[in-house]
Amino acid sequence: LSSQWAYLLQEDRCPVWVSEFGTGSEAGYDLDWFQRFVEFMGKMEADFAYWPLNTGPKPGCGSDESYGMLSPQWTPKAEGDPRLDMLQKYGLLPSQTDKQRSEE
Repeated sequence: LSSQWAYLLQEDRCPVWVSEFGTGSEAGYDLDWFQRFVEFMGKMEADFAYWPLNTGPKPGCGSDESYGMLSPQWTPKAEGDPRLDMLQKYGLLPSQTDKQRSEE
C-alpha cells in the first residue's frame, strides 16, 4: 500500500481518500485483513468511507447486509461491533473521551 498510494501522504504530495472497503463482523481471514488495513490507514491518517454503513435487507435478495455496522434504528448495535472497535482503536473514529469533550 505504501508504494501504491500511502507515499502520497508520507511525502505530503496530496490528500488520499480510500473509498468503499468493508467486511463482515465474523472472526476469520476477512476480519484479520480489516484489522491490518485500518491499522495502516490510522498510521497514514488517511480519509475514508466505510462500505456499507447501512443495515437491513439487500435490494433484490432480502438477506441482511452483513457488512453493515448499524442497528435497524441506524444507531450503534447494542451488542457492539468489532469493526467499530477497530476503527476507534486506530484513531479512525472519535473516542468516547473525544465525544465527551465536544459535548462540554
